[in-house]
Amino acid sequence: MFHRLLARLGAREGGGEAGRARLPELIDQPLSSYPELYENLLDIRRYNRWLGGRRFLMRHLAPLLLAEPRRRWTILDLATGSADIPQHLAKWGARRGLRLTCIGLDANALVLRAARELLHGAARPTSSGLPAAGVRLLRADARALPLRDGSVDVVLCSQALHHFEDGEGRALLRSLARLARRAVIVEDLVRHWLPYRGVQAIVRATTRNRLTRADGPASVRNSFSPAEWRRLAAALAAEGYVLHRHFPYRAVLTLRRPPPPMGFAAEPVGTASSSQAGEQHAW
Repeated sequence: MFHRLLARLGAREGGGEAGRARLPELIDQPLSSYPELYENLLDIRRYNRWLGGRRFLMRHLAPLLLAEPRRRWTILDLATGSADIPQHLAKWGARRGLRLTCIGLDANALVLRAARELLHGAARPTSSGLPAAGVRLLRADARALPLRDGSVDVVLCSQALHHFEDGEGRALLRSLARLARRAVIVEDLVRHWLPYRGVQAIVRATTRNRLTRADGPASVRNSFSPAEWRRLAAALAAEGYVLHRHFPYRAVLTLRRPPPPMGFAAEPVGTASSSQAGEQHAW
């Protein structure tokens, strides 16, 4: 009943069924100030920790990993930003004795520079090719992923889907379904005026960063309404995606596949070309 009431309110400012009015986000534009970008990524790390962005992913990912504790898992985080999610996952897995290879992928070289510094203080990779924090970084465009189909076990995509136009987003999710052997987990915001105003208040109270103050509310405005999430899930049902809602304004699309047959040898991560290196609530 509470969710139905919020859905009726959603037609008001900042959300609802008015349609996605794709507002430009500064993070998607060419950036001239590295210190400003670095501070923005620090803000996003804090908000992911405070507002539960990582928690919603882990609700769906943790049971899968813990069900097969002896398996070697390769996990790709798409549009990784500061790589806080693969960093958290690597530490979480290490505490539980899990064998995880975590890869953070982003198209922006400056973003990856900041991620590298945040992960391990600009230290050089170890002899294994993994930084000290246990996370490998890869530069690539999500629209043209240089990885072979079936080359990773799990693909994560946290709060990045709203950066894509509708058609691009559907094409991306279909490509992720081909890329992942076991699961795809896509988490993002639900467009509504309450989180829109809430994010405005949070960024004004907690940061002076120009990027954060502009892009925080714009991210809510660019996200999907409940009806748009339902239509997206219906369009991708053939690929096996299932929609979950998490209180209060988060949505998660998941695709799960069963374990491979005994004796099946999975391909290692590789590029397609050597030229490119809470509770769930039904809607």
